[in-house]
Amino acid sequence: LTAKATDNNNAVTTSSAVSVTSNAPPTVSITSPANNAIFAAPANITINATASDADGTISAVEFYQGTTLVGTDLTSPFSVTWNNVVAGSYLLTARATDNRGAITTSALVAVTTPAFFDDFNDNSLDAGKWTVQTPASPVVVSEQSQQLRITVPGSTASYNGVRSNSS
Repeated sequence: LTAKATDNNNAVTTSSAVSVTSNAPPTVSITSPANNAIFAAPANITINATASDADGTISAVEFYQGTTLVGTDLTSPFSVTWNNVVAGSYLLTARATDNRGAITTSALVAVTTPAFFDDFNDNSLDAGKWTVQTPASPVVVSEQSQQLRITVPGSTASYNGVRSNSS
């Protein structure tokens, strides 16, 4: 790029050439975990992201929990593992930097590691998590198809504030 200046006597001077380079920012998104994912604490959470740059290359992808840097990956596929995550709710982002220094931050991804968690994936009650307070009760508590089921017999008029419609 050059500039020309013309004075009132029509004398023209041209500036030295200057290079102008445009730089499109990179794109980045967290591909896992999914937004609102739940993990059993203490958790080791693998965070994966995709990043690209239309007019260059990706130099680094940094992974954050809030403002805390969890880790950095310099090569695709971009991934870090966040270890020993204690119970809580967290917001994750990925930040991509391209070869010319442009930076883009991904959308937020929320994850939760509740103090108590049962994913009901084994179709049995975990005695460490569940206790039947009244063993003589006619109510049956079970786990089936990844759901906690409470079965109240038809002969039971009510149980813990729940009324049976069959009585």
